[in-house]
Amino acid sequence: MRICVIIAPNDRYNYGDLLFSHVLKTKLGCYYNEFVDIATIDADLSVFGGHKVYSINKIKEHTKNRNFDVILAGGHSLFCPWPFVLFCLNNKYAWLSKFNILLSKLLDRNKSKSITNCISRLVFGAKTKYPYSIGKYEIDGIRKIIYNSVDGNLDATLNKEDKRLLKSIDYLSVRNNTTCNQLKENGIQVYSYPDSAIQISQIFPIVDLLKMTSINRDYFKKSYIVFQINRGLGERSFSAIVENIKQIINHYDYKIYLCPIGFAKGHDDLIILNRLYEYIGSDKLVLFNNLNIWDIMGLIANSQCFIGSSLHGCITAMSYCKPYLGVEVSKTLNYIKDWGLGEDYCSECTDFYMKLSNALSCTPEVLKNNLNFQLNKSNENFKNIEKILVD
Repeated sequence: MRICVIIAPNDRYNYGDLLFSHVLKTKLGCYYNEFVDIATIDADLSVFGGHKVYSINKIKEHTKNRNFDVILAGGHSLFCPWPFVLFCLNNKYAWLSKFNILLSKLLDRNKSKSITNCISRLVFGAKTKYPYSIGKYEIDGIRKIIYNSVDGNLDATLNKEDKRLLKSIDYLSVRNNTTCNQLKENGIQVYSYPDSAIQISQIFPIVDLLKMTSINRDYFKKSYIVFQINRGLGERSFSAIVENIKQIINHYDYKIYLCPIGFAKGHDDLIILNRLYEYIGSDKLVLFNNLNIWDIMGLIANSQCFIGSSLHGCITAMSYCKPYLGVEVSKTLNYIKDWGLGEDYCSECTDFYMKLSNALSCTPEVLKNNLNFQLNKSNENFKNIEKILVD
């Protein structure tokens, strides 16, 4: 019996983080008798379209001491430190991030980050250096370990321990060309491929998807644009965002659906979208709140355009061949430049109204060609993974 452990930040409700397990189980299901979803803590997000997941500290218990493969599912998880992950999960760990900020004023950045990460591991009882970047030697019983189109914030020069960690794994692909080049400069064998969530339209065709949503079907019959922004960015650029949305309302005959995508701490989309909704007060705005991943996917897949800071909001639009504008967040803009339609589909909070006409004029043929390009590259990534699994 072959077991696959999928490790992802899917113990919190962020849309993109809940997609990876669905994709991996579909693409690689024929190789395994059993999948076990592992995150930082025990959680059950099935009500939102996610999965029941178990703490990484219980990995041996849930694999019943058998050998298993590990797939790091994706996302902005490469060398993501424990303090940030714990902060996003529970307020009681917020002091760790504050301590890191204080320490960084006394020591250099790398030293303070290392110390805070060690303290966080002790507080949580973590056995691995990072929550979502695992070395094969850190957990007993790993047969193969694969990193699937991950990304992260890397230092220009990796330290000795981090190099050892990456050199212990069997296959590494990243979704960011800059990250890929950085790793190659550090002597790491790595491949660059699109985010695996580009596959969702192949797994959930729009006809089937709309049957899975909990949203009143009448909302899908209207012509609308989906808008999303994370709380931090929204609060910093509130006036500019208000002005741009008002311009869209005045010059386009579309409803604007305010759709939260990041619900977890550190994102808090709903808080800022609610504030925008109340402040602008237009009958052309519709605010959605209690959404599962099928609702979010369905709203974007049936829209005229997606505008937002969310990378996986943009990737969903790409997958269903819908126009999109990525707003200001670097990982979103970098992905559009690397794999999407380029700079013209990237915007700031100050100019998404001005760039909207260009996005809306993008032809279905151009969108379809880009999707096929990404799917072909993503399928190539999975073929590489399959070769590792059968070896």
